[in-house]
Amino acid sequence: MLIQIIITSFCILLSLYGLYEKNGVYIKMGYFIYGIVVVISEFNFFYLDPNPEHFAVATLYGIQSLLALPNKSDYDGSKFTKSATIKIYTSLSLINFFGIYIVGVTVVPNFVRYFHLVLAIIPLVFILLVLRKKTDPSKQS
Repeated sequence: MLIQIIITSFCILLSLYGLYEKNGVYIKMGYFIYGIVVVISEFNFFYLDPNPEHFAVATLYGIQSLLALPNKSDYDGSKFTKSATIKIYTSLSLINFFGIYIVGVTVVPNFVRYFHLVLAIIPLVFILLVLRKKTDPSKQS
């Protein structure tokens, strides 16, 4: 469990750095890795206890990883690109708000709720930046 906490802490720091730099690639990279860690963890729990809730959570965070799959495509500022960015980041936020609930009803340590809270807020702030035209979601370093 300790290694998972270290990796997920790194993912959160990576996403926070991406938000600070207004760099959507770093934000998505943090969510992508975080989702993979949760999927592996939940499949391990599912192997030990074949409860369908573990499979459902693994699927949900698999979806998060797919949504956050980092890419360096050009952001041309079109309505389509802005709309896709808003939908993706809203989905990431909702998944992590649900993660706060999941932590409360499972055996995961309660402090992990704060991880999910931070991961639920980052996309909302980034959406605000995109709407205010303060950032480029595909900005590369």
